[in-house]
Amino acid sequence: APDSMWASGQLNIGVDRIIPYLQSFSEQVHGEDAAIMMQITHLGRRGEAATQNWLPTVAPSVVRERGHRSIPKAMDIHDIERVVKAFGDAAARCREGGLDGLETMVGGHLIGQFLSPLTNHRTDNFGGSTENRCRFGLMVHEEIRRRVDDDFIVGMRFLIDEATNGGLSFEECLEMAHIFEHSGLIDF
Repeated sequence: APDSMWASGQLNIGVDRIIPYLQSFSEQVHGEDAAIMMQITHLGRRGEAATQNWLPTVAPSVVRERGHRSIPKAMDIHDIERVVKAFGDAAARCREGGLDGLETMVGGHLIGQFLSPLTNHRTDNFGGSTENRCRFGLMVHEEIRRRVDDDFIVGMRFLIDEATNGGLSFEECLEMAHIFEHSGLIDF
């Protein structure tokens, strides 16, 4: 999404012009009898507002990012719906690009920011309980699944704990992993 920029030059799967490059790369990989997947993410508060699009970063709550120093805008329902759709659009580009699957990045990035009590102070349906904090990630994966075929592999690069006072514990991460697993939206 335009508000998920990083100065280190990551691939921008948020635009259609990436598709021919993905097709070329996937054809080469498939020509070697191998599979190819891509990791996709929205950086949330970890993005850099002062690069490329000069848009404020977004996150579940206004909690300053320590490394990049951004102070994000708390996402409203429009932002949530827009970013969920952007994940689906990215998945469709991966599929059209000939990839065999994708993996969403969770820890520290936007999905993980919704999961963590350190970065999610919301009091609506996206905050508070474990189930509510999983809601955004489930919406993302529901949209991804809606936009790709059943044979397209969808995974999550999940976290096992935040190892920080007040952060997600191993037990809560395990509970969340079970919620995602039981949703039927992910393969791994």
